[in-house]
Amino acid sequence: MADRTFMQLIEKEFGGTTSVPAVSKKYPNFKRLKVNQKIMVAKEDVQNFQKLFTVKPTGNVGNGEVAFFYLYNYYSKTPLLSKKFNGQERPTKLRAHESHSGGSADLRIDDVNVEVKSYTKGINVPIKLGAFLRFKKFREAINILFTVDNLINVRSTSVDLQNFDFKKMETAAESLCNLRSVLNDPKNKKVLKDMEFIKNIRTLIAKFDKTLEDIGLKDCTFNESGDQIGGKTIALKLSLYIFEKMFSEKPGDDGYLINFPEKAQGVFDENEGVRVNQVAFDNIGKDGIDAIQDTSKKSFYFSYGNFFFSVGRILTWNH
Repeated sequence: MADRTFMQLIEKEFGGTTSVPAVSKKYPNFKRLKVNQKIMVAKEDVQNFQKLFTVKPTGNVGNGEVAFFYLYNYYSKTPLLSKKFNGQERPTKLRAHESHSGGSADLRIDDVNVEVKSYTKGINVPIKLGAFLRFKKFREAINILFTVDNLINVRSTSVDLQNFDFKKMETAAESLCNLRSVLNDPKNKKVLKDMEFIKNIRTLIAKFDKTLEDIGLKDCTFNESGDQIGGKTIALKLSLYIFEKMFSEKPGDDGYLINFPEKAQGVFDENEGVRVNQVAFDNIGKDGIDAIQDTSKKSFYFSYGNFFFSVGRILTWNH
């Protein structure tokens, strides 16, 4: 996709290149936004915004993306269509750009990354931020945790990367810590040293420790003193690591997450406005850390390769 694709969709809805109406005002610059605020769609623009609200080129694009692209690109001080964009049929100096690519944010507005969501059911309901499997080191660490856990714990269904949460990470990390301590006990080393199965387990655990060291979590690796950090702490540190990695791409450094509340399916709630919140790793406060660890509220989990989190419970802001 590209900006041209969005423009063609807008033109199709309004009946052609020369039929696209200009928006009534210049909307706030994302570089000068307050950390958390609302952008209200002008009453003169609501009807056209609603017209474009569910327009999208593919299923990977959410409600409101094309409409917001329109809002930020089709302003003109001159209401006459022929002079609207300095004699051009389309605006040439774009403020908003389509930026769907890999793990990047949905839009880039005023050179700021903007991730678009529509959590109609409320700010505390988990939303899908995107795929996490591309973060190789995290994937390797979790995969080893679950491999070891499945080896030493008998259960009807094995734990894997398809569906898991903090509790499953904690349980697996605790299992690995306990096994690691047993294998590194001097009394056991001599007895177990020639067992091929144990050698394979040692290799796996050593790989886990090396992976954690590579991502800056050396304090979660084996300590010769015998003082182990514990499964809960390992799970929390891995969770915070993946939050930081995800946020670094979606929406990216100093980027924003915007939400289009819907008053009905596919109908933007103009009275609520566009909710704008800056998403940053530093916005995970004490309450957010508590929410990460509290699986009863499903504030944070992984499902079929995707990362889900509750905006309202994990991040600290005024909402």
